[in-house]
Amino acid sequence: MLIERGFLHLNQGKHYWVREAYPADAVSLRSISSDNFVVVDQTSGAPEIIAEVDFRSALQTLHEKAIYLLEGRRFIVEKMDYDERKAYVKRTEVDYYTNAISYRNVKVLEEFRGEEIAGARKSHGEVHVARQVVGFKKVKFHTMENVGFGNLQLPQDDLQTTSFWLRLDGKQVAALGGTPDERVLAVWGLSYILHRLAPLFLMCDAGDIDEAVCDDQTGSPLTPVQQRPAAFRREPLPSQFDPVIFLYDNYPGGIGLSEPLFRLSGRLIEHAAEVVAQCECSAGCPSCVGAHIDPGRNLKRMVVEILAGLGAVRST
Repeated sequence: MLIERGFLHLNQGKHYWVREAYPADAVSLRSISSDNFVVVDQTSGAPEIIAEVDFRSALQTLHEKAIYLLEGRRFIVEKMDYDERKAYVKRTEVDYYTNAISYRNVKVLEEFRGEEIAGARKSHGEVHVARQVVGFKKVKFHTMENVGFGNLQLPQDDLQTTSFWLRLDGKQVAALGGTPDERVLAVWGLSYILHRLAPLFLMCDAGDIDEAVCDDQTGSPLTPVQQRPAAFRREPLPSQFDPVIFLYDNYPGGIGLSEPLFRLSGRLIEHAAEVVAQCECSAGCPSCVGAHIDPGRNLKRMVVEILAGLGAVRST
C-alpha cells in the first residue's frame, strides 16, 4: 500500500523512503489526534498560552469551572471556547480539584472472538464509544471528600476502537440481593478492580485503557442514581439488568490491548479475587472495589460473590 501511494520504493529487496517529509514529523509524542486545545492564562490581564491539551483530555479537564493543575499551580477555567479550541483560565487557591462525570454508551460493532466462561461470556472486538461529559464533582485535597457537584452539557465525543468485555449473567447479579443501585455499584466495583489490574498484565499505562458498564438489554450506561448529577436522577434503574463490563483501548482504532486482555482474562479475574480477599477493609475501599458515597453498604461482599460466580480462586 505504501509503495502504491508513493511513500516507499522497492529496490533489490529493500524498501526506501522516497517522500520529502520526514515520516516522524506527523507523529505526536503525546496523543494520536492533533486536534488540541490551548490553555490561555488571563491572571495578569495579558493573555498568555501556558499549555496545550489533547482533545479528549480537554473535555474532561478544561470544562467551565474545572480546576486545571499545571506544575503545582491551580487555575480555574472561566470559559471554554469549544469551536476555537481554547480554554481561558485564572490562578486560584482553592483547596479542591475537580473530576468530570461522563456517560459512556458502548455499542459492539464486531465480535472478533468470544468464549463462554463460568457466569459470563468474555469477548474482544470492535466497539463504538459515545462519551459525553454531563457534570463534575469537587474533591477536597488530602481528605478526598466530595464538596460539591455541577452540571455540564458538552458535545458528545465519539470513539471507534477495540475492546475486551465481560457479559455477566443477569440472573446471578440479581441473586446478590440488595437494591438495583447497590447491584450496579457492585458491578462497577468489579470493573474498578479489573481496570486497575489490567495495566500490570498488559505493561501499559493506566490511561491507555478506559472502562464502561452498560446494560446489554438496552445498550445504555449503568450508573448508580446517587452518583448522577441532579438533572439526571429522574430515571430509575431497572430492577433486573444484564451488565456488560468494557475495558477498551483509549485511542482511535485501538492499539492492540484487547486481544491479550482477552487471553489473560482468567488470570486477571483470579488476581482481582485475591486483591479483594486480602484487602483489610470490611465493606470496600479505594484499594479494592473503589470509593463509594455510602460506605455502610457491604458492596465488597457482592463483588466477592460475583468473582466466585466467575470461577475465581481466592487466596487469603
